Amino acid sequence: MIIDSGLSSRFKEKPSLQLGYLRYFLRLPIKTEYNLNDMAKDGIDVLDHLGIDNAHILGTSMGGMISQIICAKYPDRVRSFTLIASTASVPGPLNGPSKEVRTMMLERSLLENPTMEEVYQREIKWVGLIGMENKKVDTPEFREETINNYIRTEGVKDGFGYARQLFAILSSKNRLRKIRSIKAKTLIVHGKKDPVINVKNSYLMNNLIPNSELIVIDNMRHLIEEEILDQFKNKLLEHLIQS
Repeated sequence: MIIDSGLSSRFKEKPSLQLGYLRYFLRLPIKTEYNLNDMAKDGIDVLDHLGIDNAHILGTSMGGMISQIICAKYPDRVRSFTLIASTASVPGPLNGPSKEVRTMMLERSLLENPTMEEVYQREIKWVGLIGMENKKVDTPEFREETINNYIRTEGVKDGFGYARQLFAILSSKNRLRKIRSIKAKTLIVHGKKDPVINVKNSYLMNNLIPNSELIVIDNMRHLIEEEILDQFKNKLLEHLIQS
């Protein structure tokens, strides 16, 4: 899939970050190597390659945006839809990231050749900002996971792929009309304190997706820690079984 992260396909050209963000804030078209529609088609191509006729579709954050397109455009491929911490609108000042989150997103986009320790300290700050409040992040397990990710992507040490992903979101049209056509039974889960995608987005999607149910979790922000999953895992399992 075109995802520009990990070991997946990557584009090499450095994106024009300042110009891209300027065009976004001026509501001008943004030139991108790919958009959310391209990524949704990638998902269908993976199902085709694996010989899977239909599947339970679950997407979080940007993955939720891509999944909305899959569910609306390819309804015969969808058994159920689970949408977590996402939005059908183009993120903006009123429904998108907090100022602190926007600042960190920009810093990550501009990152070039960081050391492993710099990456680790950035991840601690990032998870502390968008994960559960007062949850200890700096643990041996988290350090090991971060180091393994750093080693796994050896040779790709910049934030440009992350920037291209952001531009894929910002360059895509909103899906408010599109999600009205989703036929699959849909479970929407969102954190009441989400600083990346405001919880108001979940209420709007719940109103627009015909066969949808919304769960808002009081102590959830943007991530799905084990303590958060425990609060909706039974409902999720029931949702999948019934579909």
